[in-house]
Amino acid sequence: MNDYFKHVPYILSPETKHRILKMAMEEEAFMDNSYGIPFFKHPTKLEKLNINIDCRLQLLKQIIPESKIHKDKNRMNEFDNVYMPRTTVINYPVLGEGETYFYDDNKDFICKTNYNNNGAILNTGGKFHNVIVTKSPRIVFQLCFEQNFNEVIKLHKHLEEKI
Repeated sequence: MNDYFKHVPYILSPETKHRILKMAMEEEAFMDNSYGIPFFKHPTKLEKLNINIDCRLQLLKQIIPESKIHKDKNRMNEFDNVYMPRTTVINYPVLGEGETYFYDDNKDFICKTNYNNNGAILNTGGKFHNVIVTKSPRIVFQLCFEQNFNEVIKLHKHLEEKI
């Protein structure tokens, strides 16, 4: 197993995906950040989805073809000051398509993943990465964790049922 990403089953039901898209399509739902990928302004609205695991929920919307190479940092949401852990995320594509590229500490390419109708646990805080959009716009539902990649893989076993 690599320590960059791990594919996981897609757990969003059609109903949940529809609810997420409805929130994502609200006017001014997103705000830009320094990586060129806007974040959902009000992540606490996503808590109504009742995910049965201790994490923060977030949406990303990417229109630009390629984001900057970066490592995520735990931070406060810039709009409403909600703590947003970013050490590890589980991504579930909602709209569009993209590939996540991973790099070593010198920012030399190591590997990439697309989702192929799956989700993916991504080591976003521990590894340099960026996203290349292959079908725009790309909207991704994220479960965001403070725990490291290997701990989140163990936690993921609690998410086997569709939400």
